[in-house]
Amino acid sequence: MALSVGFFAKVLQNPDTAPKQPMLQVLEVKEYKGRYRVVLSDGQHSMSGMMAGQLNKLVEEGAVVPCSVVQLLQFTHNSPNGVPIVIVLNARVVRLEHGVIGNPQPVQSASTAAMASSTATSSTAAAAPSSGATMRAADTTPCIPLKSLNPYNNNWHIRARVTHKSEIKTWNKGPNNQGSLFSVTLLDEEGTEMRATFFREAVDRFHAMIELGKVYVFSNGRAKTASTFSRREVNAEYELTFDKRSEVVAVADDARITMPALNFVPLDRLAAVATGTLVDVLAVVTSMGEMQELVSKAGRQLIKRDVQLVDSTNTSVTLTLWGEMAREPKIPDDAPVVAFSKLRTSDFGGVTLNSMNSSTVYVRPDMALAHELAGWYQQQQAAGGVAATSLSSRRGGPPLGQTPVASRHTVSAFHDGTMGQTDQTDWARLKGCITFVRSSNWCYPSCPGRREDGKDCRKKLTQLTESSWSCERCGREYERPTYRYIASMCVGDHTGQAWVTAFDEEASALLGQSADELMALKERSAPVEGSDLPPAVQAVFDRVLFQEFFLKTRARMEDTPDGERRLRVSLAAAEPVNYATENKLLIDAIQQYMGERAGGRSGRGVVRDGGG
Repeated sequence: MALSVGFFAKVLQNPDTAPKQPMLQVLEVKEYKGRYRVVLSDGQHSMSGMMAGQLNKLVEEGAVVPCSVVQLLQFTHNSPNGVPIVIVLNARVVRLEHGVIGNPQPVQSASTAAMASSTATSSTAAAAPSSGATMRAADTTPCIPLKSLNPYNNNWHIRARVTHKSEIKTWNKGPNNQGSLFSVTLLDEEGTEMRATFFREAVDRFHAMIELGKVYVFSNGRAKTASTFSRREVNAEYELTFDKRSEVVAVADDARITMPALNFVPLDRLAAVATGTLVDVLAVVTSMGEMQELVSKAGRQLIKRDVQLVDSTNTSVTLTLWGEMAREPKIPDDAPVVAFSKLRTSDFGGVTLNSMNSSTVYVRPDMALAHELAGWYQQQQAAGGVAATSLSSRRGGPPLGQTPVASRHTVSAFHDGTMGQTDQTDWARLKGCITFVRSSNWCYPSCPGRREDGKDCRKKLTQLTESSWSCERCGREYERPTYRYIASMCVGDHTGQAWVTAFDEEASALLGQSADELMALKERSAPVEGSDLPPAVQAVFDRVLFQEFFLKTRARMEDTPDGERRLRVSLAAAEPVNYATENKLLIDAIQQYMGERAGGRSGRGVVRDGGG
């Protein structure tokens, strides 16, 4: 197959006439920051290009080399600083030539054409009558939707409303690694959301300028693949970064940018939603509690406020607002209909909801479902009030072995960012196997005494002699400690594995023996060369391996000594699987799934801009 002669000229002058899958020859290949730069030729002109990271193997396996002919299956082009380049997203190697085909010349810079186009646009704009004195110049800037952004094109303008704005955060990891940042959530007229982060100089320029709820035109930023943390905040494939070169211009309010596309979950279905899931809710706010201040175990000052919600399913649930949303909830006292986006489900105190940093409140949204809910609530009030069933009154949820299938987590929740989004403890119920128990450091010598408040001391003792142990907290010495479990075990299911710590009460119930009893057994048993534990002790650990358990866990982000934050998972309860009960739950879940497939899902759909 021949080269697509004239391809680059058509791409720059009239892209619609250019071949969709052109044949090109590779003239040069160079490694650049983990990817590969190439120079491509159509036989008449040559142009620089960049291969997407997923195509690295073509170069590393020796398929793409100078003089090889490739067919671009998917590509885009860009002109950063006026220099045209082609971005190769997908390609296949056709053949290898023995030399360069034709006499290709570097394609001319796109700067001249860009300047001409800019001049023509300016002239047209100048000739047009003014549409309003308050409209900024940026209002006429051509903008692309957020969903069109990708890491291979950074020459764009976007118009978006700021729906969330964080405080400034700083870091200092040495003289050459320090700075500040803040993040925002952007919403465009198509209802697409994306997270954006401003760094260093951009923080000084734009943090005070950008106001929550206002519309701006953003440019000179970069799109990159969204991190796990970003995906927890906004469900988008990419996120944006802005630096000292970026520009942000305030523009007139755009009525087309109202609210994101929301998929409301009726309150009566929250019990079937896995803990930690982000949901959108449309409900009536029936009461708001007082603001409360508390201190977390990590020493952080926290602010919370409980809000009671009800909807037309005659179901009520408690929503806890945190941080600034709790300080200034901006929700009137007259029982308004409110749409909440990105609330996090919890099973603490039954079924409850929690606000996140990225949560947004829309009071009396102008949409059909909201008007219907307001009418329903007025009818209920006229008839004597709502007789709602509260999901938040059954503390602790159902028995562990009767957890509905839809409400369970998998081990992947400990790795994909579902857990550890706030300073609160996250609870999860899952079914899995214990695949390994560490045979070292499975217990510690604790103080057998009691504190002044009557509770067990449990402080780790320091051994002074063979029969003397000292407690720093109590200031006393003991002949023998009380051993307590801190067993570290690996839990696995079909999605992966995670380390879970079982403390004394939970490990004792799981293993059927106390740590004191197991340590006494170890001391009575003869040691075995090459093994940390005598066979009799190892057998106690082995009998729980590769058996299915229902596990209730708690997960919490904690600061490590080196300044990092790490998710710590501990066991709260364990129960062997009762297969008679489990089979019934599985059958119920299958029947519910088949019913939804046959009759359509009963949940409310995506609604925007007053749609029904």
